[in-house]
Amino acid sequence: MSDSKIVEIERNVGGSFGFSVIGGVDTELPPMVCALVHNGSAQLSGKIHVGDVLVEVNDECVSRLPAKKVVESLKLSPDTLKLRLRKGISIQF
Repeated sequence: MSDSKIVEIERNVGGSFGFSVIGGVDTELPPMVCALVHNGSAQLSGKIHVGDVLVEVNDECVSRLPAKKVVESLKLSPDTLKLRLRKGISIQF
């Protein structure tokens, strides 16, 4: 996937990766980053942006999963999270 990138981030001491997601096959949106936690792992990495579409979580495709399963796959991740992301649309919430 030439239009995608792979990023890895670490879970912070509070147990979070520092971003929120919306979307899934059961919604009108693909699974995507909708918010970054200020000074959270995702924001500090500079590699993850609001609007990025989640293609894979830890080498597993999430593009055809319902929203609940996408969130579950993130929560069950080991402390190092590997994501394949595709640049999404610019969104504001």
